[in-house]
Amino acid sequence: MRYKQPYTLKKRIISRKTIYYYRVYDEKGNRLTFSTGQTSKTAAMAYCGELLKKGLLIPKKKNKMLFSEFVTNFWEFDSSTYIQGILARGGTFSQDFARSRQQSTEKHIIPYFGDKELEDITPQDIEKWLLGFKNKGLTNTTANQNLATLRIMLEEAVKGGYLESNPCDSIQPLKKTTKIRGILSIEEAQELLFPGNFSKYWDNKVSYVGNFLAAITGLRLGEIRALQRSDIHDIYISVKHSYDSHGLKDTKTHKGREVLIPPPMHQLLMEIAPEKGYIFSFDGGETPVKSTRLTDNLYMALEKMGIDEQQRKERNICFHSWRHFFNTTLRAGNISDAKIQAMTGHSTKEMTEHYTHFKASDFSDIMKIQQMIMSKKEVEIADGSRE
Repeated sequence: MRYKQPYTLKKRIISRKTIYYYRVYDEKGNRLTFSTGQTSKTAAMAYCGELLKKGLLIPKKKNKMLFSEFVTNFWEFDSSTYIQGILARGGTFSQDFARSRQQSTEKHIIPYFGDKELEDITPQDIEKWLLGFKNKGLTNTTANQNLATLRIMLEEAVKGGYLESNPCDSIQPLKKTTKIRGILSIEEAQELLFPGNFSKYWDNKVSYVGNFLAAITGLRLGEIRALQRSDIHDIYISVKHSYDSHGLKDTKTHKGREVLIPPPMHQLLMEIAPEKGYIFSFDGGETPVKSTRLTDNLYMALEKMGIDEQQRKERNICFHSWRHFFNTTLRAGNISDAKIQAMTGHSTKEMTEHYTHFKASDFSDIMKIQQMIMSKKEVEIADGSRE
């Protein structure tokens, strides 16, 4: 039987100079090529012979690590070198965002790449993984968010010397797909929120008023949870904070604002407000209501009204839909963008200086629409018809 050499030599002409390379196969059958640095075949054979004696024909790989090992605690807010590096350079990175990236990593990334060594992850692997999101019924947006998360982690692996290059570099995001946020119709919202229907659809007043307030002000869920007794005034609310699992923080835009409320809403707020502390609370104002309490009661009320879980998901209705509902209703009422921005706290356009300071008389047209939502009145929309 013919003896199989452990390596083969090949010569290459580089800059008119002959250099001998040797080829070997690793345990997975992959062909590898390395330079001997020698210019003659005899010297190259001697070089390879020495490597063979030492068991180093295939150089020992440095920094070998499984993907799952590398990403352990990668998104741990207090200990992540990646996150702390961003913060140290003046950047922003919230604990909620870190948690969401950790959840995505555990749910979508580790199951696919976890048992692979970092250096074995190829662009082909990543492409196959990325295209697999569609088969799971997930959107391209979700796929791209996870690709961005993976890209960050592998880029840090490059910085740490575990990879020579990031295999994500050649992967393009999928085509953006946007699922339009669903909203209730005026008639549905009025039916659900009309004070006379409280006992018909809702099981507690805190959740009812929280959803009602969102519908007529466009406040975000975190902003509602953060409201305290001192923020409530006769005809307006001071929105200064948001509340998440880590406590009080700035609003999304890092700017406070004053939001008009009609007298009936002020009365509802005072009915549920403790003497001090958080308005929306089940422990006397010590802590705010859990976000799930507000959303779950909304879903329960919708189901009682005839919008079951399947319909709700198909229409893409959630608590944040109230913000879209309010914005859409104001636009239908021909309210100017500047006023809408002043109420909702959007920062996509520069607000008109006139609306920097709250003046109730400037917002009488918005008050009319708020009262319409609360009292089942019609509102005249931009095209002259009624809704």
